[in-house]
Amino acid sequence: MSVMMPTRRMMIGAVASAAIVSGLPVAAETSGVPSSRWDDLLSRWQEAVREAEEYRAGAYQPSWDRIEEQCGPCPGTSFSSTARNGHTVTIRMKHADFDEWRESFVWGREAAPVCDTFDRWIASRTAAEARPAHRAISDRMHFLWEAVDRAEEALMSFSAPHASALAVKVGIALEGGMTDEDIRSDHRAALLADVAAIAGQSNVSP
Repeated sequence: MSVMMPTRRMMIGAVASAAIVSGLPVAAETSGVPSSRWDDLLSRWQEAVREAEEYRAGAYQPSWDRIEEQCGPCPGTSFSSTARNGHTVTIRMKHADFDEWRESFVWGREAAPVCDTFDRWIASRTAAEARPAHRAISDRMHFLWEAVDRAEEALMSFSAPHASALAVKVGIALEGGMTDEDIRSDHRAALLADVAAIAGQSNVSP
């Protein structure tokens, strides 16, 4: 059960990269790799990104917005208690420990209402997410995301025929602001191989 709308960090970078691509000049082949195949893979990736983003904005996001409106925001799992000396302490509970908090001789009176409210929200949210209409939309969204993944993998594994292609691959790998540590190892290796080929070098060290 998900208690908040699933996010897709990849889509941010993919959409940004797709926009950048449109502004890149057509480049001549510099690595000895035919560019026609690259152009085809790039077109397929752009189309997959476009279709996924349109569905996300037109169906997936609105479906989650309706659930948010119906169920309301996630309630807190903390409560405050004031001792006789006037000192107030705030305690944050873990959902897995609710039963223990409810049965607590010291904290049960304050904890139980908070636990009950949160459990009612969980039940409402679970029921809303399980509705056939929402499940169908969610399943379709994940299918489109998987299509983007497949198109991206095909594009990233294909040797860049020129510098503009390499720029596209770098944009995808960085995904709109990722750090070097977040770049997948196979993508990093492919990028280094592209740089070496375009630069006419035998190898490029990371």
